[in-house]
Amino acid sequence: MAYKLNDFAASLNGGTISTDTSATIPPADRMLIGRRVTLNKTMNGYIRAIKYYNKRLPNAQLQGLTQQ
Repeated sequence: MAYKLNDFAASLNGGTISTDTSATIPPADRMLIGRRVTLNKTMNGYIRAIKYYNKRLPNAQLQGLTQQ
């Protein structure tokens, strides 16, 4: 997943990029990994890797990073 103001994109396993150009970024003070806040549920599984970039990557690079 990649985002900046009005420029969201997501790719899973190198698949087609899904985009949204009309979204805003809410203020954030924490990152919850493996938990859905709205349902108060935790993940039952594992996370292979997490990568964080402090700038919005191009869609092609995002797609390449998600390939297995």
